[in-house]
Amino acid sequence: MLLERKEGPAQAEGGAGSMANLKTLQNAFEVFNASSQTLAMAYERLERKVAALTVELASARAEKEALARKLEALATQRSHLAELGEMSARLAHQIRTPLASAVLYLSNLENDSLNQEQRKRFLDRARERLWQLERTTNNMLAYARQGPGNGAILKLGWLLEQFRQVMEPQLLARNALLTVENRCDGSVELKGDRDALLGALINLGSNALEACGEAPRLHLAAGVRGEEIVIRLDDNGCGLEGVDKERLFQPFYTTRPGGTGLGLAVARAVVEGVNGTLTLTDRADGGARVEIRLPCISRPESERKCKEEM
Repeated sequence: MLLERKEGPAQAEGGAGSMANLKTLQNAFEVFNASSQTLAMAYERLERKVAALTVELASARAEKEALARKLEALATQRSHLAELGEMSARLAHQIRTPLASAVLYLSNLENDSLNQEQRKRFLDRARERLWQLERTTNNMLAYARQGPGNGAILKLGWLLEQFRQVMEPQLLARNALLTVENRCDGSVELKGDRDALLGALINLGSNALEACGEAPRLHLAAGVRGEEIVIRLDDNGCGLEGVDKERLFQPFYTTRPGGTGLGLAVARAVVEGVNGTLTLTDRADGGARVEIRLPCISRPESERKCKEEM
């Protein structure tokens, strides 16, 4: 005879408890699942919003940078226009003075009472004023270009010799002495507009000569240091005494009566146009020193033995 197994009250309650726990876990899992999906969707929405904001921020930054560049360009243009206006006014003055003088000297030639010597004197003075006018115009044009020029290859020796020859009349008129020392004789070459470079060097030589008192002495030395050509022009003049060094290379700044104030500005513009540098300093033993550094294009092997203590 089989006996039926009957569950007691405790066992029934235990089974019901297990079922309840299982149901609770299932509910919790479903809630977790739903929460995870909700969080995932929220994260995706947040990512899309961040991406959109990043694009907007980049666009705003680009617009800001473009606006900043535009404002900078406008400021530069305004500065250039103001500088051009000032330069035009000063140039008009520089042109008017010698032109008026030339007209005055030439008008005196209508006087029939003048003898031959007096006529020649007036003609010479008128010619000097016209030459001054030509120099001012040429300097202004050279400064306005401020470019690399024709980029021709020229020899350092040629530049120094041409400088010596062109300066000779001025030196004779002042009873001045010029010594030229080429520490790298041969075919050391540089690149640039030969007329502009020679003109810049002559401007510097003329300025140095005019800064000297009695018995002017100029010394021009050139050599190679590393990959640069170094040209130094020393004088025994008054140096930079009484000079505003911050305005030294500004167009039309001059401390010399009758000076145009264009020589140094033109020289620096020409030198910087060929990626060079130009500096002007006082010498320890008196006078001033102009130093020009230019890229050396060609330096033969034999020239590597030249002095480099420039």
